[in-house]
Amino acid sequence: MKVEIGVSLALASLMGVEAFSEPFYTNPKPYSQDMLDNYNLLKYTTWMGPWSQRRGVGLNRDTPLGCKVDQVAMLHRHGERYPDKYAVVDMNEALDKLTPHKGKLKGDLEFLNYWVPFITPDGGLVAQESTVGAYSGLLDAYNRGTMYRARYGHLWDQESIVPIFTSGYERIVQTGRHFGEGFFGFNYTDSAAINIIPEVASQGADSLVPVCHIPNNATVCDVPESARAKSPDNPPWKYEEFGRAAARFNRANKGLSLNVTADDIPQLMSFAAFELNVRGSSPWAKAFTSEEWIAFEYLQSSYYNCYYGNFATNTPARGSLYLNATRVLLNQGPENSLPMAWSFAHDINITPVVALLGFATDKHYDPTKVTFGNKWDVTDITPQGAHIVFERLVCSGDEDDEYALLAEEFPASFNVSDTNATYASNATYPGVNSSIHTGVKENIYVRVVLNEAVAPLPGCDSGPGKSCKLSDFSKLVDKAIAGVDFVKTCNVSADAPQYLSFFWDYNTTNSLNYDTNPIPYQAGLLNAEGNPIQES
Repeated sequence: MKVEIGVSLALASLMGVEAFSEPFYTNPKPYSQDMLDNYNLLKYTTWMGPWSQRRGVGLNRDTPLGCKVDQVAMLHRHGERYPDKYAVVDMNEALDKLTPHKGKLKGDLEFLNYWVPFITPDGGLVAQESTVGAYSGLLDAYNRGTMYRARYGHLWDQESIVPIFTSGYERIVQTGRHFGEGFFGFNYTDSAAINIIPEVASQGADSLVPVCHIPNNATVCDVPESARAKSPDNPPWKYEEFGRAAARFNRANKGLSLNVTADDIPQLMSFAAFELNVRGSSPWAKAFTSEEWIAFEYLQSSYYNCYYGNFATNTPARGSLYLNATRVLLNQGPENSLPMAWSFAHDINITPVVALLGFATDKHYDPTKVTFGNKWDVTDITPQGAHIVFERLVCSGDEDDEYALLAEEFPASFNVSDTNATYASNATYPGVNSSIHTGVKENIYVRVVLNEAVAPLPGCDSGPGKSCKLSDFSKLVDKAIAGVDFVKTCNVSADAPQYLSFFWDYNTTNSLNYDTNPIPYQAGLLNAEGNPIQES
């Protein structure tokens, strides 16, 4: 032992004191060797569970060097919420097999002996956003507003009234309001203008939630014939992983006659996702294996891909409205349209846009069994609070200029234009076939960000930060919606709006910025004045 110490001291004297005192590595390690996303439950709670950042391709979220954002458009889903009534009914139908045995349950279901449900079909909070817990939906929206004020605040001139567009649904409107409060802070009352666009067929093409049913042909996926005519409330496929979970529950509770089936398992797993939304934790999470959670995620991914994504027959028509209107905004630029276009709708209004952009499209997709390596992942695309952002970048092409160097050093606070933008007073919509689509300025680019991860567009990523030249983005949109006619495909009546115009025809009053009446019981559809519409 003495010899070893002597040798070490001798080496230290030869190498110098610093060499001896500084190890070859630090603790903790500067770069973690643990990539834990695949073990994070939030990557398996699907469209039902709390927001999580999308797994990207490694590109920096900050504005590329030599560029500045001069215009932004966003489509945002509502925040974390309670389940809809139909979902509560289906979930409780499975739970009802277990509740009569409370106090006797064993194994992975033992927690049910003391667990208290967080919602019932007749509960007043059905379908509403959560207000407490680590994953509060209203807090999620508010926080997003504060973060985007830091990122895009330079696009507001501190004086103009900024419209916030929401579809006519209670939880959507509440999300828009809380985002606005976060973004504008004390100025929200006078500086924002909530615009509610009803979710009704009479809105035609002038909608964030376009109504489009193609009779007897909902999907081209491999589905049972009974699930082809229209979207069912629940995914129509059965995976072997669910059968194994049911067998495990029944086996651990022999003599109780639980009779849990494979069909019950996805419903029971849904409790975990929604309970996280409203309580911040859930004992249901540990009742299922990692393989079962993978199957649950794939089941819901398949459901959304087939009925609201790449394989839904109405996807091109439904996605074309927002995508084309956004393209027009970006071509007009902040001088002639909205510097910021904040919009709020549902998950199934984001998925068609993602599908048309192509970055989450798989050449081959099998919904009948769990497969791996697919680009389409509903948890990465539309968790609660999901949002897709289109940034218009003006780039100098000189990464060594003073602006670029400062932006690199202070990315959060220096993502600014040279001057604050000014809002045009309800700019005029140029028309569907306008030449405004051409995007002639070659130093202007478009970058797409989905859930805070940059999403390079296929065949259009040669710009700074893998952005897409505006003129090429216009061509990409043209190709994506070529031959698409929303009015014809979706049987829009002649007396309904024939194109999306609310981005150019909006109100600037603050009368809808707050609720003036109590929120109704199980509130849902709203008209343009924010009053409840009776759901059929």
